[in-house]
Amino acid sequence: MRKLFCGILIVVVLAIAGISLFLWNSSKINCTKEMEYLFSEFPGYFESFEKGVEWCNECVSNNGIPWWSPTGPFCNLKTSDGGKICTDSDQCEGICLAENENSKSGKCSDTKSGVGCVFEMYEGKVLEVCRD
Repeated sequence: MRKLFCGILIVVVLAIAGISLFLWNSSKINCTKEMEYLFSEFPGYFESFEKGVEWCNECVSNNGIPWWSPTGPFCNLKTSDGGKICTDSDQCEGICLAENENSKSGKCSDTKSGVGCVFEMYEGKVLEVCRD
């Protein structure tokens, strides 16, 4: 009985820690500030500044991170399996990131997509993949 209680207690503490971490991360994104920069550097992607802030707030409220790529803005959603050991991106919600070209395994990404060049695991092999 005592082991069961300790197990339940650990699960509850981890759940509270996870919720707190999400709230802490989400509160760090200031959509007004983000859009001030993006709107001044890349005008024309949003109908108005206010629409851009609205888009950013919606992204954050859906557990996402507002990102910018050469093709425009997108909401990069967080994954639930970030950090899990993997050997293929099919094992992850996002992609399986290798540390370098000699890696035998990688870790699942924290977000569903990304921009730039990374080492990605595919069927146990490392490929360098670049995304816009």
